[in-house]
Amino acid sequence: MVRRTHLILILACILVSCKKEKSPLDKFKLVTEKDKVHELVGKKFPSKVLASLSGKDVSLSDFEGKPTMINLWFVACAPCIDEMPVLNGIKAKYEKDVNFLSITFDKKERVNKLLEKHDFDFFHIVEAKDFLAEIGVQGYPKNIFLNKEGIIERIEGGIPYTPIDGKLVRGDGKEFYDYIEELLAL
Repeated sequence: MVRRTHLILILACILVSCKKEKSPLDKFKLVTEKDKVHELVGKKFPSKVLASLSGKDVSLSDFEGKPTMINLWFVACAPCIDEMPVLNGIKAKYEKDVNFLSITFDKKERVNKLLEKHDFDFFHIVEAKDFLAEIGVQGYPKNIFLNKEGIIERIEGGIPYTPIDGKLVRGDGKEFYDYIEELLAL
């Protein structure tokens, strides 16, 4: 009986120690998944008239007719800036068939200053603080995928990172390429 009890205790310890390791990014995923904006999946993306980087007012509904990828970011967000080269690659591949928008709460002067150092080839909406608060965005970066009717099909955080040799390395965006392919197939 004592051996059986010991065996059960040993098995229980092994099972407890075999729990899936938590990623350092898990806490960020929980934060961004709690954003109110996730309640909009399956609904039409809110259409507002917002200011573009060039100073022209733009209605978000003007982009209907083609699938749209919207990147939510801000100037001081390191992961936002880190994913820009991958996002540019996605746009380069699909720019004829998909709209690519970025929306930030930053002032256009700050965005222009950042764009002098970092290439980000999306159509930029700036100074959208009230709009972003209204739709419930708290965690950044965030990427929203709309079908051609403007319905939100998917909301993701930034380009996924992968742990390699104890370090987190930005992925190649394969998941986002796949999401775009799904949108084009609808």
